[in-house]
Formats: sequence, structure tokens, C-alpha cells
Amino acid sequence: MDVREVNFRGPRLLSADEVFLTSTLREVQPVTRLNGERIGTGKPGPLTAQFAALFSRIVPEYVR
Repeated sequence: MDVREVNFRGPRLLSADEVFLTSTLREVQPVTRLNGERIGTGKPGPLTAQFAALFSRIVPEYVR
């Protein structure tokens, strides 16, 4: 999977199919609304679920 990190703001985020935040503390956190407006279907999407599963599987290899 090709991935690139890009900064998005307001209207561009609202036009996305999926949005998620990631960090070591929150892992992969879906974002389904922005300022009360729905993003995509308003539910976590398949890519968010895939990244969350990969994160959960890979991180323990690096944290001991």
C-alpha cells in the first residue's frame, strides 16, 4: 500500500472517503465527523480498520 502524509484542512477533510488520526497513545482513531458534519459514510471505513489491525499487529514488535 502506498502511503503519504499530507496536511488537510476543513473542506478537503469533509470531502474525504475516510479520515483517521494515528499516534502511539491513541493508535488508529477514526474521525467520522468534523464540526458536526459527516465525513464519508459517517462510520469508520475499511482502510481505517486495515490500518488499525496493522498497527496492533506491528507495534508490539518494536515495544518491549
